[in-house]
Amino acid sequence: MTVDLSQVVNNEGARVRFSGEADLSGCDALNFIEPVRVSGKVSNLGGDIEIAVSAQGLARLVCDRCLDEFEKSISVEFSERLVKEDAYANVNKDGRDDAIVFSGNLIDIDEILIENFIASLPIKTLCREDCKGLCGSCGKNLNEGECGCEKPADPRFDALDNLIL
Repeated sequence: MTVDLSQVVNNEGARVRFSGEADLSGCDALNFIEPVRVSGKVSNLGGDIEIAVSAQGLARLVCDRCLDEFEKSISVEFSERLVKEDAYANVNKDGRDDAIVFSGNLIDIDEILIENFIASLPIKTLCREDCKGLCGSCGKNLNEGECGCEKPADPRFDALDNLIL
């Protein structure tokens, strides 16, 4: 999705709202099923340009416990600092390199969206909170029922089995 910055680049205090859809279907890390809905605003804050974004999308993910695919709605809200390419050297004198550099009056925010969606995901992606996962012996999905494998004894109690009462 491309955002037009022409109304704010040289107008201190200017703010412009935008909305639309971003096609992130080419993203390898997340499998978006439909276009991502995006809205936000771009503001000129006295030389710094800030983009504040809210985005929602439906992605197909794989459960880390049972390996089943499932669909999940993912939402992110973030803001980023933007710096025009020709002003980057002057703005970066303070050692801050957290700004996103752009040229011209347009910026493609697809990569920024993808990075923020990935950062918003939990470390462990689960199809549901009570997912039972796979059997460690036969590999059956335990969400579909018990597998019938004999449960191994806890080796910490082996010494107790040898006690004579």
